Amino acid sequence: VQQENRRTSARVLLALGVGAGLTSSELCAVTSSNVSEDGSLIAVPGSRKRTVHVEVEWRGDLASVRNGEDSAVFQPGVRWYPNKVSDFVRSTRGDQLRPKPQRMRSTWLVLQMQRGMPVQDLLFAAGVKSLDALARFERFLPAPAVAPWPGSPEHR
Repeated sequence: VQQENRRTSARVLLALGVGAGLTSSELCAVTSSNVSEDGSLIAVPGSRKRTVHVEVEWRGDLASVRNGEDSAVFQPGVRWYPNKVSDFVRSTRGDQLRPKPQRMRSTWLVLQMQRGMPVQDLLFAAGVKSLDALARFERFLPAPAVAPWPGSPEHR
């Protein structure tokens, strides 16, 4: 059984990773003032400033960690260092699946692609400059559901 503060940090980690698609360094930088009152928006701080919508099922976890002080929402009171997320995950008790920020972000990106988020919106929300950064996720998308165009090689 996890201590309550660790359970809260674990839920926040998932909310920012799977629910908003943030990178490890971005999710460590999010403070209470970056989270909207209802937890639906994150004003991502740092060099790739942007506002990201949070998936509905994760909003409550983020709204619940807003407080009067402007402290980090993931592991408040623990200063940032490069391995903050991996150390937190590694020190989790039990033999359950251990989340990885890169995979959480990938899951979020693929979900947005599957839903048909417009490309410019996805580039902005992901904080990337070109489609090249997203090309590696194409293999995780489902096969097209429509018949090929009449002139395409698959149609012959």
